[in-house]
Amino acid sequence: MQLMLGSLVRLVTALIARPAATITTLLYHSDLLPRNFHSERLERLVRQTSDIVLNLLLKNCNGNPGIFPCDNCAF
Repeated sequence: MQLMLGSLVRLVTALIARPAATITTLLYHSDLLPRNFHSERLERLVRQTSDIVLNLLLKNCNGNPGIFPCDNCAF
């Protein structure tokens, strides 16, 4: 009961201090905000690009090490 009361006090305090941010956060975590497909597509593109760059730099230890080889590569 005491744990729940502490969480409730924090929620009410956050609602009073920053109502817009708190409500937006609650809606986001409950998946009730409208989706912006353009920003999600851009985010996915950035993730894929960074994965490609990391693979080029770190992966490929099988006879063709990347720029920064791993510990298992024999040099």
